[in-house]
Amino acid sequence: MHRYFIRRMWGDPNRATEETLNGYARPLVRRGVFEHAVKIVRTWWPDMAEFEAALGKIGHIPTLLVWGSRDRVVDGRSAEAIRQRIPQAQISVIQRAGHLPYEECPQEFSELVEEFLQNIADPSAPGSIREVT
Repeated sequence: MHRYFIRRMWGDPNRATEETLNGYARPLVRRGVFEHAVKIVRTWWPDMAEFEAALGKIGHIPTLLVWGSRDRVVDGRSAEAIRQRIPQAQISVIQRAGHLPYEECPQEFSELVEEFLQNIADPSAPGSIREVT
């Protein structure tokens, strides 16, 4: 069952290697993991309120939001909602990637991050949305 849900994080489940699946599944069978997950769910709304309060303090920091176009864990509309709250944020969407674009498309992900880091010194670059195919 764990493997089923882990595979759903990829835009293309065939990209998830056996080694990767094992790496994500292994920690899930440790004692206390379920209890820890329940604690995360119980504190979700207070955590989101804390995040919301922090947005006003970090809005001036250049921020890169990288999304997979096939993310089935967090809806892509969330990226735009976050970007609207962080004026210096930009969104980059990696086509055909799921929730883990840095694992599924490491080359494209690395190029996006490198480009972002090279360009953050340019104050004329406003928040934007960029798609990578």
